[in-house]
Amino acid sequence: MSKNTFTKIVSTIGPSSEKKIKEILEAGVDVCRVNFSHGDHAEQGAKIKDIKRISKELNRPVAILADLQGPKHRIGCFKDGEIKLKPGQDFKIYLEDKLGDEQGVRLPNPEVFKVLTKGQKILLNDGYVALEVLKAGKDFAETKVLYGDKLSDKKGFNIPNTILDIPILTEKDENDLKFVLTQNVDYLAISFVQTAKDVIEVRSKTDGKLKIISKIEKPSAVEDLENIVKESDGIMVARGDLAVEIGQSKVPSIQRDIISMCQKYGKPVIVATQMMESMIENPSPTRAETSDVATAVYLGADAVMTSAETATGKYPIETVNMMEDIIEDVEHSSNWNKFLNASARSKDVVTLKEAIGLMVAKLAKKINAKAIVCFSITGTLPKIMSSYRIQTPMLCLTRNEEFARQSELFWGVRSVILEEKEDPNYTDFESLAKKYAANYLGLKSGDNIVITLGKRSDENKSVLAGGVPDVVTVSTL
Repeated sequence: MSKNTFTKIVSTIGPSSEKKIKEILEAGVDVCRVNFSHGDHAEQGAKIKDIKRISKELNRPVAILADLQGPKHRIGCFKDGEIKLKPGQDFKIYLEDKLGDEQGVRLPNPEVFKVLTKGQKILLNDGYVALEVLKAGKDFAETKVLYGDKLSDKKGFNIPNTILDIPILTEKDENDLKFVLTQNVDYLAISFVQTAKDVIEVRSKTDGKLKIISKIEKPSAVEDLENIVKESDGIMVARGDLAVEIGQSKVPSIQRDIISMCQKYGKPVIVATQMMESMIENPSPTRAETSDVATAVYLGADAVMTSAETATGKYPIETVNMMEDIIEDVEHSSNWNKFLNASARSKDVVTLKEAIGLMVAKLAKKINAKAIVCFSITGTLPKIMSSYRIQTPMLCLTRNEEFARQSELFWGVRSVILEEKEDPNYTDFESLAKKYAANYLGLKSGDNIVITLGKRSDENKSVLAGGVPDVVTVSTL
C-alpha cells in the first residue's frame, strides 16, 4: 500500500477526471464524490460503475459518496444571459415565469417570498451581489442593489440567518435518492441541513443502506450542530454556502468548532470547498491554499476535499498529488503531534467498545507499535480508535466489502478485503496479521504490532460479531 498518510482525500469525479479514475486513485484519492447537482442518472451510473471496476482492478477498496443537490435556490435566466447592475439601483425579484433583464429576474420558489421582509439582505452568486429588500409581497420583492455588477443565469440565491419552511429533499432529490439506493454506494451527502430533524427524515428513506454525511452550510445548522452530529454518520464543512450565509470572517472559527464537535462524538469530518481553487486553471496552488489544506490536517480533520478542481479543472491529477504532498509534509512535521493531541477526541469513555478502543490505542503508543491490525466485521473498533487520533497506522482485515469501502473515510484506517478461503476460521490470525502488515504497511522484521481479534464462541456467532474483541495481543514481525 503506497500511501503512508493518515488524513484522507475526497475528490469529485466530473468531466475532467471521469476518464482518469485510475490515475486519480493512484495519486491518493480515498473517496470518490459523485455530485448529483450535475448530470443525469445514466452519466452518474456510468461513473459509479467505473469507480467500482477500477477499484477491483487496483485491488483496493474505494468509498463512493453520492452528494444530493438539496433545496438550493437559484434565480431564472436573463434575455441576454447576463446583466450589469449598479449599486443603488432598483431591482425586482418576482415569481412570474418570464426572462429577466436589468430591472429584475425570476425566482421560482414561492416559499421564499413568504419570509422576505423589509430591510432583509439577499445575496446572489455566492455573495458577489447583495440586495436589500425595500418591499415584499406574496410573489415579488422590490430591492435595492447594495453592491455587485455582473449577474448571469441561474446563480444562487441566499437569505442569511433565515430558516425556510421547506423539505430537506426536493422532488429532484427524491428521484436521485431512489436511483442512489440501487447503486450500492457507501455515503449519502445531504445539502442545506437546517436541523437534526432533516437528518432523521432522510435516514428514514434510506432503508438503512447508506451512511449519511450532513453538510453544514446554514446558520441554523451551526446552532443545532451537536444534535446534527449525533444523528449523522459524518459531517462535511461545506464552506461555500456557509460563508455566504454566515459571513466569510466567521468560517475559520466555525470550521474549528465543527471538527471539534465531530471528534467529541467520534464522527468523521470532511473539510470542503475551494481548498485548491486556483488549480482549476493553474498547475500549482496559491500559498494561501496550501496553508488552508495544512490547517485542516493540523486540526485533525478526517479528510480534505476537492470539488471543481478535479471535476472540471485543467489539472485534476496534479491537484491530488499536491494535496497528498501537503498532507504528507504536515504529518511528518515536528509539531504535528502537538497540534493533533490538542484537538484529539475528548469525549468520556461510556461504552465497553470505547474503553477497549482507548486501551488498545494507549497500548500501541506505549510499546511504540508500528501498526494496529484489527480483524473486523463491523469496523466498530477501528472507527473508535480512529477518533482518538493516535499516530499509529491501523490496518483492518475484513471479509465485509461494505465496511472496507466505508473505512476509507476514517482517519488513519486502511482496509484489506480478505478472501473467504484465506484462513476462514482465523486459526493462524497472528501470521495473517504479520503478512499483511509487511505487505501493505511496509513493516520489517523486529517491528511490533498490536492485533485485535474476536473469538468464535459458538457455531452461531461469527468472529467479532459484536465489534468487541476477545483477543488483544502484541506480536513482533
